[in-house]
Amino acid sequence: MIRRADRILLPTSVVAFLAMSAASATTILDAMPENGSLETDQVVYVKNDGRCGAGEVLRVTGGNRSKGIKRKVECVPRPE
Repeated sequence: MIRRADRILLPTSVVAFLAMSAASATTILDAMPENGSLETDQVVYVKNDGRCGAGEVLRVTGGNRSKGIKRKVECVPRPE
């Protein structure tokens, strides 16, 4: 017979595993985000639009116009 604690622990561990798996997945956007749509220092990845070499994507880091922080765009290896 399965104890009550075991019935709670198993589903909880499955949910925790799925949450960790989803958090580690990296989303790659199809197009560059609009200006002002990223938070300061927020990082997103964008499909290569021809600026980068093979196997690379654009890493875009949000800036802050009012603080004079420019958005950074750089080519990086495609994240796993």
